Amino acid sequence: AVITGYGGSRTDLVIPDSIAGKQVTRIGEYAFLDNSDLRSVTLPEGLVSIGSGAFMDCDSLASVEISASVTEIGEGAFSGCSSLKEILVDQDNAHYVSIDGALYNKEETELICWPGGKNDIHIKAGVTGIGTGAFSGCDGLISIEIPAGVTKIGDRAFSGCSGLISIQIPAGVTEIGEGAFCYCSSLI
Repeated sequence: AVITGYGGSRTDLVIPDSIAGKQVTRIGEYAFLDNSDLRSVTLPEGLVSIGSGAFMDCDSLASVEISASVTEIGEGAFSGCSSLKEILVDQDNAHYVSIDGALYNKEETELICWPGGKNDIHIKAGVTGIGTGAFSGCDGLISIEIPAGVTKIGDRAFSGCSGLISIQIPAGVTEIGEGAFCYCSSLI
């Protein structure tokens, strides 16, 4: 089963592992878009994929728990979630890990998503890439110093960071993706 939308008003949502006898394996693209009631989401074991923009602009969402079975998280899945403080990942997940509430690949070399409501930014040492849309929609982000080991900044990595006024990019960065800093209206 694929969750394609949600019309409920629960604030703390536990997505079931099955619906009508069918295992829930995917959250579809934009399934929870603009849901302002949602504060926390627990994803079921057996879920494999979270679609692009699945929880985009859920401005009250503060916490997400990703199960061990998730193997794919689409671009901007949590973009614009201005209250998001932590993305937690089951320790048995073979593809993703949570470090200080931020989402990284299991090897801890790529920052995949920084929670939009977490303004004390400390990208962990050893990261070589900032993923596509990793900081997208982080309105509270004002300044950032990218660590020296980073060589790649993905497409739309900082897109829509309207409060961003300062960014320090290390000399070792060899690739900056398309639209990496688009809609950063305060960046000078």
